[in-house]
Amino acid sequence: MIKPSNIFSLTEFQKNTKEFIKRLEESGEPIVLTVNGRAKLVVQDAEAFGGSQIDESRIDWKAAREAILEAEADVKAGRVRPFREFVAEMQQDYDV
Repeated sequence: MIKPSNIFSLTEFQKNTKEFIKRLEESGEPIVLTVNGRAKLVVQDAEAFGGSQIDESRIDWKAAREAILEAEADVKAGRVRPFREFVAEMQQDYDV
């Protein structure tokens, strides 16, 4: 059961991410994030969620490294855009 004290707006979460991560790690309790007053996401610390459900042996580290290298190349080549622009597009496209 989600406590009313664990319900926050997505905007508040974005502004205070570090504090929320600390809260999640310490309490182990999930929090609900709202958009326009409606529940949209549930966030929980990975360990509290069940570390056994996250099997690191199944992570494709080669693919992860390749994705990071590709992202770095995009940055160096200027194939990037401001984060705020990306967020605005996501908000428009997904009504977030």
